[in-house]
Amino acid sequence: MKKKLLTVLLAVVMVFGVFSLAACGDKVNPDSEYNYYGTKYSLDGDVKIEAATFQGVYKMFTTAGKFLLYVDSEGEGAASRFQAINKLAQNWDVTIYHFNPDLTGGYDTTVSANIIKELPASVNAGGIATVQNTLSAISKVDATEIADHSLLAISGAESSASASGNLVYNGKISKAVNYDKGAEAIAAIATRKPSYAQYAENGNVIVPAAYNTSSINTMNLFGDNRLHMYNEDGTDALTDEKTDVYVTVATYAQFAHLMDNNDGYFAVFFGGTWCPNTQAIAKATNDLAKDYGIAKIYFFDPRLDDGTKVDAVSSSKDDAGKTTYSVVENSAYLASSLNSRNNDAEAQWAAQSELAKTTAYAKNIMVKTSEAGYADEYARKYSDADIQAVIDAAIIAKASEIDSSKAIENKIKATYTKSEWEKLSAVKIANLVIAEYNKGKAENAQISTDKVSVDALVAAYGTEMTDAVKAAAKNSYTNSVYNYASAYAKFLDGYLSTYKSEWNYGVEFTINGKKYTKMCVPNMMMFNGEGEGKAALVGLAEAEYTWGNVSEEGTAENVEWNAAIEEIFKANPYHVYNPIPDAPEADDSAAAGGSTGGSAAAPSAPAADAGGC
Repeated sequence: MKKKLLTVLLAVVMVFGVFSLAACGDKVNPDSEYNYYGTKYSLDGDVKIEAATFQGVYKMFTTAGKFLLYVDSEGEGAASRFQAINKLAQNWDVTIYHFNPDLTGGYDTTVSANIIKELPASVNAGGIATVQNTLSAISKVDATEIADHSLLAISGAESSASASGNLVYNGKISKAVNYDKGAEAIAAIATRKPSYAQYAENGNVIVPAAYNTSSINTMNLFGDNRLHMYNEDGTDALTDEKTDVYVTVATYAQFAHLMDNNDGYFAVFFGGTWCPNTQAIAKATNDLAKDYGIAKIYFFDPRLDDGTKVDAVSSSKDDAGKTTYSVVENSAYLASSLNSRNNDAEAQWAAQSELAKTTAYAKNIMVKTSEAGYADEYARKYSDADIQAVIDAAIIAKASEIDSSKAIENKIKATYTKSEWEKLSAVKIANLVIAEYNKGKAENAQISTDKVSVDALVAAYGTEMTDAVKAAAKNSYTNSVYNYASAYAKFLDGYLSTYKSEWNYGVEFTINGKKYTKMCVPNMMMFNGEGEGKAALVGLAEAEYTWGNVSEEGTAENVEWNAAIEEIFKANPYHVYNPIPDAPEADDSAAAGGSTGGSAAAPSAPAADAGGC
């Protein structure tokens, strides 16, 4: 149970006690030289690539504007690709956002993380497939068809609220191309002027000056109205000029690179737009950072899906009943197994569908290999391809059984062009046939492809699915493969071994046989990256507030958080305290119409999602 102090929850842990470090005058913090892409990939000149989280991608599709997004899992040959992409961004003077579809960034290979790859059938809708399906919905393209190493031109659009209060996605991918095959054409399409651009091409070379590159928007996730940093009227400022100090860290791999390669003192804010307590202190922390000369705060959300799924939209209406703005309420967990702060692995396994469990059983049937000279004593007897082949064959057979005359298939075929139809696989057609067959039939008369698949797997492998195999399948699920808590544990072990949450001290859970404290967010950590080896934690502050009790000057909560964060910033020996003057209050008579200069009241903070921070 968390300790409580009226409505205030605050913990400050200073690893080295109270700091009283003097500023370093004109000395420059080596942190100013660190940039993830520039450092890792040896980029020349201005780095015009910025990291995008999954929520950032979501916002691009659901915000009016044009955006350039580069998809890259950062595998072999990444350096040459990022050098080419950065050069492209420099030539066109645009910002290109990078999204790694492996939500861990490849930091932990034991989890199934890449949301543009075909997923094992054992991943049900409550896991990574939910994120994949959401990406498909917002992009209007099957997520598995979004190629790695591709540059996307996104035409974003305002999302509208449906009658049920959920958002309708209106954005789309207007063009996609491999980074090394006409990438400049993407920029040309995205920035095309309304009329023909004279001299747009010089031979086969596109001339950037002939296009309106200013039409490409920037995406500032910190303009989300819930963080209160830009617009206080409840509207998002996602495409406004960025004036905050926050720098997005999108994956665990990027955080690891930061810890291993930043040679200065640097602050990391752990939190997310989904968290009401982050919403409360993000602006206050940003403003104090400027007072203390802290130019960058790295912002990392340990919840890997960023709470992207939208539950509802609330709107404000004027006296005439016209909607003046709509805001997204706090979002629920998109997929609980992606919450790296979640200890419900057993519950997640229990919630798996029968097909998911049966497939997991088949994958855990092992064969002894030591006699054949293999390094490992046991190996999987059946691959994903073997298992999927059994499922596909059963579905094709069932479709043939109910549509022996091919009447249903021919009806469906008539809705496709010849070339489109020829691209469909046999199992895709079989699924279409079964879906068409089910239309209008009572639920108990419909054919369940999941049941067909389970029956086929049991018929093929049932005698080998022993109790030991089933236990092994459950164990692999709850301990690693589809439970992102394993990535969280690896992350803590590798970089935050001294971290102990004061507020979540009673919330411990076991990952791979070891106990961990649930990370409290929001929190602010200061690190010393100077010298050899990994950066060392030198300061920590944790807090839980609401926007109302920390935003008003002089409240107990406001004073306590300011004091706590000041100590964190003072732990940076390069800080220079030079408060930014407050804007003068407007004279009551200065503006026509009797304006007092007071700001409009901010909308109340949405209620916290289940589980809090």
